[in-house]
Amino acid sequence: MSKRQSHVMLKGESSRGLGAAVQPDPFVISTSLESIKPDAKSRKLIRRYVTKGKKINRPKRLKRAVTSWFGGRGVTPDGHPAGICRGLAVDILDPKMLQVLHDFVPIMVKVMYPVEHCVDLATENQHWHDDLAQDIAYAQSVSTIASVYFDIIRSRNQELQKLMHMGTSLGPLRAQLAAGTDVAVTDSTIFTVVALALRSEDLDATSTHMHGLQQMIRLRGGISALSTKRSLQIKCCRIDLALAMRTGTKPLLFTSPELAWKPYLADPATSPRTYPWRDLFDSSDIRLVNIYLDLSEFTRSLNLAHQTKRKIGPPALFQEVLISAQYRLHHLSYPSHDIQETLRLAMLAFSASLFLSAPHSPHTRPVLDCNKGLAAAFADSLLLRVLERKKDDRRDPCLELDLCLAFLGRVMVSVLDLAEQQRSQLGETIARTAPALGLTAWTEVRRVLKRFLWVDVIHDEPGRRIFDTASAGTLEDHCAAWLNPQNDDLR
Repeated sequence: MSKRQSHVMLKGESSRGLGAAVQPDPFVISTSLESIKPDAKSRKLIRRYVTKGKKINRPKRLKRAVTSWFGGRGVTPDGHPAGICRGLAVDILDPKMLQVLHDFVPIMVKVMYPVEHCVDLATENQHWHDDLAQDIAYAQSVSTIASVYFDIIRSRNQELQKLMHMGTSLGPLRAQLAAGTDVAVTDSTIFTVVALALRSEDLDATSTHMHGLQQMIRLRGGISALSTKRSLQIKCCRIDLALAMRTGTKPLLFTSPELAWKPYLADPATSPRTYPWRDLFDSSDIRLVNIYLDLSEFTRSLNLAHQTKRKIGPPALFQEVLISAQYRLHHLSYPSHDIQETLRLAMLAFSASLFLSAPHSPHTRPVLDCNKGLAAAFADSLLLRVLERKKDDRRDPCLELDLCLAFLGRVMVSVLDLAEQQRSQLGETIARTAPALGLTAWTEVRRVLKRFLWVDVIHDEPGRRIFDTASAGTLEDHCAAWLNPQNDDLR
């Protein structure tokens, strides 16, 4: 053995005979020409040990945990509290009632998640069934409401009688709440009031149900006390927010001092702190910025889920992100001429289009159809901004933002029965703004739109139709101007 070589003793070498053949060690420090380039087997062994060494004591980056926005327990994996039998409802409820629940739960879940392409509805269905299995009284109440719902779908003649019976059964509780008496409020009672509010034909009656619901939730210790039934908790907030948008009032279940204004979903350590209006004026309301960052992060998640054919989860997170944004937006207000008011209404309309059921849904009464009034308010605010800009001869520095807002507003009003003037004015804004930015193709326009709030699976198809219509209108105007030289304004 060469004196220039230095060897490292292998494990177990001392137990072998001195005369035994010693296998070459790839980790021997050597200067011989033969061992400068180890063979393939030795190289593989070296790589395995090097890789193993890299994984030892490496600090792991801790991800920020997103807990429940309601202030209750965090989002937990599927499971049941100790002592609760998964088949308990099967032992007590009759087969007909179980079938009604089985048919009703998917309908409720589908209404709660309009963007079903990106949400695992099967998981949310299981959460509903878990809630029903853990509380038989609650299951019976839901079954009664479900039976009424299916009867109404089959024959509207029975609706008035059934709703009157349900309302009469709550008479004693209503009297106790009006007298300020502390009463025990069950989840079953809360769900019944929620159902009455959803099916009410009268706005005043719906408002009365909501105020009663607020009192019951207060007696239970606040909305976080309903965290054991996340679906019921979310439905209470949906009615509260829909009624607030329908009437233009503040929601009842959360007040401004109770809200946390920091980002809920966006992680300040990793999420970009940029927003479209950052360079447009000096002072931006950080509360509005944080809401935008949450919605922007949420939009990226939806688009990524759609592109990769995956589902976002847990489903409750979908609801809580939008609920947190909606409550914060409702408790902000700015002057009508302030661009931040237009942005607030834009984000309110955007989140409502994802969060609340579509205006044509048969599961919600027109009294809670908030989209029409909200879209009209957003369109009016945007058009007021466009009108003020026309009075200023200087070039508007935020044409891209105007284009995004105009497209979002036009998509919102495209399925609603709004004034034709609003539709045409928004179309004119798009037809004028896109060429001013040098955008002539839909792919170019879409690239700009995705810098704001844009969900591909929802907005791409109507957005392209709107662009094609606006482009066709622009071409017709140019042709008319060329054929009519006297019309200098169109040239």
